[in-house]
Amino acid sequence: MEALIRAHRLLCSRFVSEELFRAAMGGPRADVNAVAAYLRLNVADRPNVSLFFDPEYYRAVGPEVLAADEDPLLHFLDTGIAALRAPHPLIDLSFIVSRNPSVIGEVPNVDGLLDVLDHDLADPSPYFRLDCYASQFGVVPKDGLLRHFLSEGARSGKRPNKWLDPVWYQAMYDDVPEEPYLATRHFIMFGDRECRNPGPHFNSAHYRARVPHAVISGLPAFLHFLAFGADTLSLVDTSMREGLAQARQEQIDDVQLVPPALIVSRDPAREVARLKFRKPRVPQVSVLIAAFNQFSLTLECLMALAESDLGTNVEIVLADDASTDPAMLEFVKVRGLSVVRHPKNLGFLGACNAAIPHCRGDYVLLLNNDTQVMRGAIAALADALHADPGLGAVGAKL
Repeated sequence: MEALIRAHRLLCSRFVSEELFRAAMGGPRADVNAVAAYLRLNVADRPNVSLFFDPEYYRAVGPEVLAADEDPLLHFLDTGIAALRAPHPLIDLSFIVSRNPSVIGEVPNVDGLLDVLDHDLADPSPYFRLDCYASQFGVVPKDGLLRHFLSEGARSGKRPNKWLDPVWYQAMYDDVPEEPYLATRHFIMFGDRECRNPGPHFNSAHYRARVPHAVISGLPAFLHFLAFGADTLSLVDTSMREGLAQARQEQIDDVQLVPPALIVSRDPAREVARLKFRKPRVPQVSVLIAAFNQFSLTLECLMALAESDLGTNVEIVLADDASTDPAMLEFVKVRGLSVVRHPKNLGFLGACNAAIPHCRGDYVLLLNNDTQVMRGAIAALADALHADPGLGAVGAKL
């Protein structure tokens, strides 16, 4: 259980792609069953669920810190990021921090790293030049240049910097994989150290012969050129936090909210007569609704619950806080609905506290009668509590 809780916590990081995880595991990262299925796979067979992580590379550059049966991604998210271990051939944390010590956090963390990558705050590696990559486009891609390169740019023949040409490199050497990203990785891991040329416009052997410091430093020729011989690498903008705030605001401004379709009661008598719920023998969740009058709102709340795919382990309890509207008595007739009627008005908190003893579930969801629950919401809340015994309460986003 401890391993499951740890994996669930780590895989819910923004560093993990929800899209990639769903495609590989058939469920969201928040789904405990999907996480458990991920853990049941052999480590070598687990899918890569982050665009910015390369498990083969991570294991190759740090074999001494990673046990054979240890998941590379979980290791990086748990301890590798703080130790500045590179998660990807084109993401060099030590390089990033050397140019701005706090750019990925006073204590290096995933959110800080994603800020750098998603908002192009700094070159992520000597091998990936933001200015060079952007210059290959008429309209600069949004949402991070490295993300664009890894998701589509490499396949369309774009270069991570002015001199490294993956397509040329693959064509020149028989042992290089055809796929452009894999060719890029091959050069960074092997080709540069073997003094191979990264492209038609850079000769590694010639550079080593002309620049003695390249040999003395012990660095591969092209890496030395990028770090010390090329024109100054793009630096972190001194006003980067202001730029990040502006970028985030632009993202917020671009969001177009599409409110969910709400249930509207049009024939209350017929609708309340057709309303019904399962009444489980041993419920896991009790949904407790406190209501004082407001028959139509309460009916719409219950109708939404009835259509939200509650499953077989959720009970519905209505705490009638001494309503004066006779229509509220109609809810007593609803099959599967537990109605607790208070003799006097207690207010919302009082009505909930007085009705709690009538709730049989392990968890109690306090639900206002003017809300409508979306499909899957209650199961997601219960899954979060079930996954982490340290949680005492969870709440929905309204």
